Amino acid sequence: RIQKERSPSRDIEMLAKIQPKTRKLRAFKELQKAKLEATLPKAPFHRQFALLFKRAYREVARNKAVIAIKAAQQITTALVYGGIFSFTNSSSSIQDRFGLISLVAIGALNLNLAGTVRSFLKEKEVVDAERTKNTYSVFPYFLSKLAAEAPLNAVLSALFGVLIYPLVGFQPSWRKFSNFVGITTAHSFASSALGLYLGAVAKSTDTALALMPPLIILQAVFNGVNIAEENTPRVLRWIPKVSLVRWCFEGL
Repeated sequence: RIQKERSPSRDIEMLAKIQPKTRKLRAFKELQKAKLEATLPKAPFHRQFALLFKRAYREVARNKAVIAIKAAQQITTALVYGGIFSFTNSSSSIQDRFGLISLVAIGALNLNLAGTVRSFLKEKEVVDAERTKNTYSVFPYFLSKLAAEAPLNAVLSALFGVLIYPLVGFQPSWRKFSNFVGITTAHSFASSALGLYLGAVAKSTDTALALMPPLIILQAVFNGVNIAEENTPRVLRWIPKVSLVRWCFEGL
């Protein structure tokens, strides 16, 4: 009965209504696919990492003056601490040890945080411009930057530990010496990572530099020694749990 009631003219009308909708749907799907392909980098992950690592390593190796200044900072700081502190086996040096360990943690945080913020903010404008063109993804960029800069940071931290450990008279034990160097190196990595985060969220150099002092002061105050955790205001009890100075101090 339905077949008898249908007519060629009615079929043509139905096709005329369906075809534009089908074309619109197909065009919409093709547009979405094109947008997705436009947001993805052209090169594969390993290619992005290789090129970004080459550029980051060349940038690190080219700044010989910056490397010399950082090395001089580590040597000078170790010599100053070595000239002030001299530990013995007496109980009177216990407080001095706590004071020096706290200074080491705060000083490493300050040096690495400030250095990373200043260097990354100069690079941030270039990275933002390249990211808008979908040249590469975020993950290979940060991974290549870490791989290029981590060896230098490790060497500088080890240089500081090698100098200060015998100068102040820490216990002559290879295991404790390696723990000291390893913890200070890990602390410098964490401080540099915090500097990258601060540089990424800050819109300008002035904003990032303005946020640095309160960030360092809060971590120095809540280092696990200046104030007991149970006496910390309830609103601020989360700060000791994320304080880099606190965990470095406890580790040392």
